[in-house]
Amino acid sequence: MKDYPLKYRDDAQNKMLALKEKAEKEMTQFNVELKELIRVIDHDRKLREFMSCKDKERTEAHEQMELMRKRKEAEKSSDRDNTVMVSMASYSYKQAFIWFGVQLSLL
Repeated sequence: MKDYPLKYRDDAQNKMLALKEKAEKEMTQFNVELKELIRVIDHDRKLREFMSCKDKERTEAHEQMELMRKRKEAEKSSDRDNTVMVSMASYSYKQAFIWFGVQLSLL
């Protein structure tokens, strides 16, 4: 009977030691998993920033290309209008010369 309390004490100490070891292992595993999650989240954040930057660059480049295309179209349209105006002016001059020629031949 004398050894009975000592046996319970030894069992309790062994259980406490086993629980402490288990808690340490779990804490170590938790820290490893936490570091991995932090690394993944950080990588994801950096990737999002990179993709956002690239998207912004491409959007700006696309907008610049669109503006250049519109400017060229406007220049071509302006050139066509000028060509038509010159063509109409030369046509009017030809008609005027013909009219004057007819008038002069009538004299």
